[in-house]
Amino acid sequence: MDKNTKSEKTLINIIKFGAVVPIIVISIIFTYIFVQYKNEELKNEIENLRVKFLNENKKNVKDEVNRVVSSIKYEIERSDEELKNFLKNKVYEAHSIATNIYNESIKNGEKDKNKIFETIKQTLGSILYNKGRGYIFIDDINGIKLLQPTNKSFEGKDFSNFEDPKGYKFVQKIMETIRKKGEAYDEYFWYKTQTDKEAYKKISFYKYFEPYNVAIGTGEYFVDFEKKIQNRLLERIRRIKFDDNGYIVIFNSKGTYLSHFKKDNIGKNGFKIKDKEGNYFIKDIVNFAKKNKEGYLSYIASARPDKNEQNREKVTYLKYFKQWDWIIGAGFYLEELNKEVKEKELLLTQKHEEIIQKIIVISFTVTFILILLSSYISKILFDKFNEYKKEIKKKLIKQ
Repeated sequence: MDKNTKSEKTLINIIKFGAVVPIIVISIIFTYIFVQYKNEELKNEIENLRVKFLNENKKNVKDEVNRVVSSIKYEIERSDEELKNFLKNKVYEAHSIATNIYNESIKNGEKDKNKIFETIKQTLGSILYNKGRGYIFIDDINGIKLLQPTNKSFEGKDFSNFEDPKGYKFVQKIMETIRKKGEAYDEYFWYKTQTDKEAYKKISFYKYFEPYNVAIGTGEYFVDFEKKIQNRLLERIRRIKFDDNGYIVIFNSKGTYLSHFKKDNIGKNGFKIKDKEGNYFIKDIVNFAKKNKEGYLSYIASARPDKNEQNREKVTYLKYFKQWDWIIGAGFYLEELNKEVKEKELLLTQKHEEIIQKIIVISFTVTFILILLSSYISKILFDKFNEYKKEIKKKLIKQ
């Protein structure tokens, strides 16, 4: 084969395959790059999905805890007013009873006011409420205790200059109420029992009773009323459910369960509970909450007792409500989160595979069209080349 023939053959091959090969190579490269890009995009989407779901779950449990805390604060704000209304209603009820006894006795011809007063004392003295803690008392304008159902030894004694542990002469408020012939609230500190060493805040209400120039009153220790509010709130909190398995848990700083979805746990001490690695995770929860006041804590928790499961990792949002010494928390199991993410991940993967398949089909189709177009152009060029060869041969023959 001479040099010209070899060059001619090379040129013909270039015309035939010069465009086809680059098209195929470029198509493969671009398809590979695009597939790799989509794979990386899928990986990022899955990671973002995991982060998104984690953050959504963390926000959800935080919102639930803060909702409970807001409810507690609201109840505390209105508890003072609620207690005052409760005491006022009790005194108004007792005042009405005393008035009816007095009026009926006078109407029936009873002239001995001392005898009528003894009837009033016996009747009001039998009124007990709040499991016997609450009672009605009567004081006169000189600070003499006329009725004290829980301690009869006080009756007839002068308490006009009596002071609470903080030095406040609270009986003088009663005397002032009588002088003004009105009604009043008062707050002071006193001992709940004769053996108590700690004095508690007490709220009282007094109302003037005109027939005897005395005040009828009652009071309640705020801590006892607050306990009633706490029990009411805890009962409501125990019924809170969110998502599929979400619930609120409450401990005090001694590790005692105050609220839990399983009633058997309430009242038990969680400091004795260990996880599978021997850690006292309830003690860790309490210490974390007291130290940080609020925040997220991850730990290995016991699985739900109604299912035969292994201990699982849990993320919990905790908040320490110092006023009541409550640690309030809500959490979620990462296993359940991962399951939810896995389901979404499968859907994303399916969509991704469908896109990849479409990309390959489109790439193949475009490449095939370009090859056909290239072959058509190559044929035109090849025909032109042959014509050109024939023209040259004709010229050479004529010479």
